[in-house]
Amino acid sequence: MPNDVEDAFEYVNNVQTYILRIYGPLINGQKARVDITGIKPFFDVAVPDNEPLSIFKPRLEKVYIRIITWNHYDRRQILRKVRRYEMETALDDNTSKHYHRKITREKKLPLSERAILSGYNYNSDTGSPHYSYSFRVSVDNYQSLGENKPDDQVITETLSHDHTLVLTWNIETYSTRKMGDLPNAKNNEDRVFMICITIHWKDDPKPLKRICLVDVETKSDPS
Repeated sequence: MPNDVEDAFEYVNNVQTYILRIYGPLINGQKARVDITGIKPFFDVAVPDNEPLSIFKPRLEKVYIRIITWNHYDRRQILRKVRRYEMETALDDNTSKHYHRKITREKKLPLSERAILSGYNYNSDTGSPHYSYSFRVSVDNYQSLGENKPDDQVITETLSHDHTLVLTWNIETYSTRKMGDLPNAKNNEDRVFMICITIHWKDDPKPLKRICLVDVETKSDPS
């Protein structure tokens, strides 16, 4: 079950290559690191044309060309250069610090539930005080356990007594700059207007605690 996610990279044939790195406990409670490979950062650029509306409209969609890079840093630099020419882009989150949010959204990778790995390599002698196992797996072989649960009685019984304590949160932000990037506290135009938190046992729909912080005075929820 993931409890920390970060963007990382490694050099493959002297090329800096993107890796999605996840930390979390295995089903037996031991800590592990999982490096997800095979992800190529990208964004799309609309192909410019001078067709009249009467011809273009029946096509119902624009033609885009996909720009694929080896890592999220190169993607950001190329995206900035493309925008200098005022070209229309899509799937163009302008960030290099939290690119994993875009990847997990597009690939539908599970980050708040248990996942199952297949076709992986692992190392049980990591030498790290933070995790006992290190896994390496292709992005296509990292899937939600809920949809791919193996027919194993031991796993089924272990999951039925899963006492993982889960904390979830959601931060609502707004920026009048409308630049498309994440709000930053350094900018006076950016603000956080709500933070919601829940604490619950995994698989228990009833939360132990619910907290909502807002930037205006309001009555507390009696429930």
